[in-house]
Parts: sequence; structure tokens; C-alpha cells
Amino acid sequence: MISRTARLLGSLILAIAMLGLAALVLSGPALATSQDDNSTAIVTPQTTVSSAGATNSTDQTNYSWSGVLLTVDITTITGTAPTLTVKVQEKDPASGKYADLPNCTTTALNSVATTVLVCYPGITVAANSTVSISLPKQWRVVQTAGGTPTNITWTVGAQYLK
Repeated sequence: MISRTARLLGSLILAIAMLGLAALVLSGPALATSQDDNSTAIVTPQTTVSSAGATNSTDQTNYSWSGVLLTVDITTITGTAPTLTVKVQEKDPASGKYADLPNCTTTALNSVATTVLVCYPGITVAANSTVSISLPKQWRVVQTAGGTPTNITWTVGAQYLK
């Protein structure tokens, strides 16, 4: 005999499937949500620059995640044609040298805004926002200010994806 809870659960699953939401619920990268599983990181705390150049995050360690969702939040950007570009680099364990992850780069951001960059294997590719690539064990974020900035303030946060 099927319990009332099991029947209700079956009805709920059927209703979701009938609405065409099952694919949405069951596909795509799963966002890591628990704080105690090393799933989130502040890659770059609030940073302010007044000249062009690159700023590197500390090395990040990926223990078992497939990808990452980066949130770039620019709160101030002034100057002559100022820009901020964010990219992900992997660290070679043998040499300790860094190399860019292919296409895992934002456009040249030039306004106060929040931008998301997702690096995840199998995801549908969209230029400068989603890249189909696995996240390596050791990685970092490089932020490059361009133009002639007088003040750019931003943060970069990361959420690992299963």
C-alpha cells in the first residue's frame, strides 16, 4: 500500500513534469548553497584602483566542484574611458605558472553594474558570460583596469557549482 505522502509526492512530480519544469529543475549546473562545504568565496574583497593595471586574487582551491559562478560588482567607475576586465586563470601544479582558461573572460566592463561570468562544463556558451569548461584544482581571478581610470571600485565573489 502506498502511503499518502508517497502519493502526494508522486502527484507533485507529475504536476511539475506536466508543466514542463522537470527539465529546468533537473538540468544545468547545481548551485552550491551550503557554507560548510567550501562552496563560496570572496575572491576579491572590495578593491579600488586609480590607475590602469592588473590585480590578481589569491589562489583559490577547488576541492571537488565542476565549475564556478563569478559575480563582479562595480560600484564606482570614473575617468577617461575606464574599463574593468575579469578573467579566470588556472595554475599549473608542476611549474606554478598561470594560464588563462580559454574564453573565461568578461567583456571590458565600463559602468556601475553587476555582471555574472559562469565557467561550467557542458553549459550553453554565450560570449563573455558563460563558458563550457571545467574548473581546475588551483585557479585565480585576474582583474585588469584599462583606459585612464581615476577611480574603480569593485568586488568579485565566487560560488562553486556541482
